This record gives sequence, C-alpha cells and structure tokens, in this order.
Amino acid sequence: MAIEQMATAVHYQQFDPGLVWTKDSDIAIDSSGPLDADRTLTPNVLRVDGGYRMYYQGCGPEPPQLASKGYILSAFSTDAAHWQKEPGVRLGDGQTSYGAPRCLYLDGGGPRYR
Repeated sequence: MAIEQMATAVHYQQFDPGLVWTKDSDIAIDSSGPLDADRTLTPNVLRVDGGYRMYYQGCGPEPPQLASKGYILSAFSTDAAHWQKEPGVRLGDGQTSYGAPRCLYLDGGGPRYR
C-alpha cells in the first residue's frame, strides 16, 4: 500500500460530516482502582448487547504481575454515561506493556471484533 493510501486508510474523513462534538464536563472513568490508580488512558468503546463496553489502558500500584507496565481493563455501561469497572485484566501478562486498545469490526457472520 502506498504511503498516500495508508494516510487515509484508517480514521480518515475527507469532508466534515457536520457533527458537533461537545466535551463532557464529567469524567467517564477515573483512576480509582488498584489496577489503574496511576493512569487511565486511551478508552475505546463498542456497542454490545445491553449497552456499551469500554476497553482502556490501566497502570496502577497493584499490577497483576510486578513487571507489568500497562494492561487492558474494561468497564460496562447501559447508557454510555455511567460506567462500572469490570473485575480483572482483559490483556496483560507481566512481560509486555499493553496500551492503546483498538476495537475493530470484522466483516462476515455477525458482529465480531478484534
């Protein structure tokens, strides 16, 4: 793929669709737990049955493995305004720093994501 094509392949909008974004005054999800008290970064949200699931990078004083530099956590919301953190780590093995989760829709056979 040529560099020009790569620049427009992901997250590209040639024309303004006319949407207006307003910053929320509240924090969607805070750094308040043992797994994310140091940092809560890069949220990515999917619509799922019954609501929304947010995947995000967390860093905290109680990592699942002492060598962890970051791992992927999740939260659930029925209205995309009030979030409840889900227990446990979605991705993190203590050997690698995981961050900036991206949820990509896969074509074919119903809703599937990577």
